Amino acid sequence: MAKYHKATLVPGGLKISPKADLEKPEAIIRLKKQGNDNSVYTTKSKAHTLATVLSDGKKGTWRDDAHVPGGYKHYHDISHQYPGHIFYGEPSPQ
Repeated sequence: MAKYHKATLVPGGLKISPKADLEKPEAIIRLKKQGNDNSVYTTKSKAHTLATVLSDGKKGTWRDDAHVPGGYKHYHDISHQYPGHIFYGEPSPQ
């Protein structure tokens, strides 16, 4: 997967739009928006890179494991000032 994809938290999981490819600047804008429907899905490496960019020069990132069975591991900016999640990988075991 070379792109970033729109991801939306829905009851019971995560809806990933594989045909909704985003370039990095578009992914950053999406993650900075307020609201629950502003997440992205990508590779672990790209997720870490995006979280670093969103941290605005502050050292580090915020990495979370899945919060619920069937959820996804994800990153945030280090201060968690932006509400978006940067999801990656496979869903956690049920």
